[in-house]
Amino acid sequence: MSLFTKQFIYDSDYKNKKILLHIDLHCPIYEDKIIDDTKIQINLPFIKKLLLENCSIIILNENGNKTNKFISDHLQTFISNKVTFCDQNYTNEIIELVQNLKNEVLFLENTNSIPKNVAADQLALFWGSLCDFFVYDSLNDAEKKLPSSYMIAKYYPKKSFIGPLCKKELDNVKTLTINSMHPTTYVIGGSHIYNKINAIYSAANHLDYLLVGGITSFTFLKMYDIDVPYYEEGTIDEVHNVSLILKKKIYMPLDFLETDSLSNISGINEVLIHDMHSNNVIGDIGQKTINEYLSILDTCKSVLFYGPVGLCEINEFQNGTYQILNKLKELTTKGVYTFIGGIELIIAMKALGFNASDFSYVSVAGNNTLSLLEHIILPILEIIPNKS
Repeated sequence: MSLFTKQFIYDSDYKNKKILLHIDLHCPIYEDKIIDDTKIQINLPFIKKLLLENCSIIILNENGNKTNKFISDHLQTFISNKVTFCDQNYTNEIIELVQNLKNEVLFLENTNSIPKNVAADQLALFWGSLCDFFVYDSLNDAEKKLPSSYMIAKYYPKKSFIGPLCKKELDNVKTLTINSMHPTTYVIGGSHIYNKINAIYSAANHLDYLLVGGITSFTFLKMYDIDVPYYEEGTIDEVHNVSLILKKKIYMPLDFLETDSLSNISGINEVLIHDMHSNNVIGDIGQKTINEYLSILDTCKSVLFYGPVGLCEINEFQNGTYQILNKLKELTTKGVYTFIGGIELIIAMKALGFNASDFSYVSVAGNNTLSLLEHIILPILEIIPNKS
């Protein structure tokens, strides 16, 4: 079964039909106001296209309890077609509302709220019965066998399709892992290596450089008896195996920024790796490391950047991540393919003033990006048929 040949809604006769749409419209809300509508903006083009093609839309969205009303109201401000919010997700009233939908949007209460005494299978069968086509377009929960996604596709496979966000994610994963231009480099940061090691294994045959930073790099450095503040003991054998495979393709930090306490970050020192103090806080990669990494990136044609290389929530430790992002922005304008992934890095990217348009692609799959890079067929993608 191929990861890259799923039934795609635009290849179907979807016009003038009722579309059941599972999407991620998670929006942080404070004092009854949406403070970040990024997820709405990402999904808006698809919603508008469906409405333009005279479709009627039923939205299934998993958000915090009783917050979909705010999201529904906010969505209405961007489209002229009527948006109706229903504060239930399993009632006969919904059947009547769907029957009367005419090129409009029906937004159901969050699908995490399963009514008492209603089995998950019942919910999936009910929701799936409401539509002509079911479209899954939210890869950040693709590993879960949810009633609102996996189970609908399980019971209604012939009318289940992926949407444009899923299609774009899969196309970009294919570009990076199968059709990548060389030299290809992975820049791997973040807090852990255990959840990234298999993606590195999968990329070993086509990877030209692996640049590691952040806390992730500590386990690599530990192999060389560097006195690091922390390392993942349970992963060190796998890191050693990766090092044997990639050999001279792996680059590790030469220096770091350290401080004795996050409450006293005015006392920051730039130290070579052999001069680190294991009881200190390592906040960022140092300038020697940055310079070496940037010079390698200048030679590349394809780059994955996954996870920040410093503690980006602290201003003093943002420099490494900023400089790598800035270099990738520059390289993107020169035709280099740049893929940004990982929730932590995407949050840092926005905080540091970069936009998704600055890079070739910014993943929408959340932590499932790593699974896709390993070509793991996640449950929802396994159950949605391949196109014929």
